[in-house]
Amino acid sequence: MEELIKKDYERLTGTFRLVSGIIDGKEVPENVRSQTILVTDHNKFTVSDRGTAGTSAAGTFTINPNRVTEDS
Repeated sequence: MEELIKKDYERLTGTFRLVSGIIDGKEVPENVRSQTILVTDHNKFTVSDRGTAGTSAAGTFTINPNRVTEDS
């Protein structure tokens, strides 16, 4: 199980740009989306300081191996 979790963290590691989003029921404008960059490194993340669409500038996340998703 631990090896599968490790592989999932590795697959999630990277740099991502926000392509769509909704805040308070309104679509996030393109100029905000283009400035919002998420960088993940295994279980840690940061959101660019230029982006204003994130909920937190940095933090950690945990993969729950017991959670079943629709595409599992």
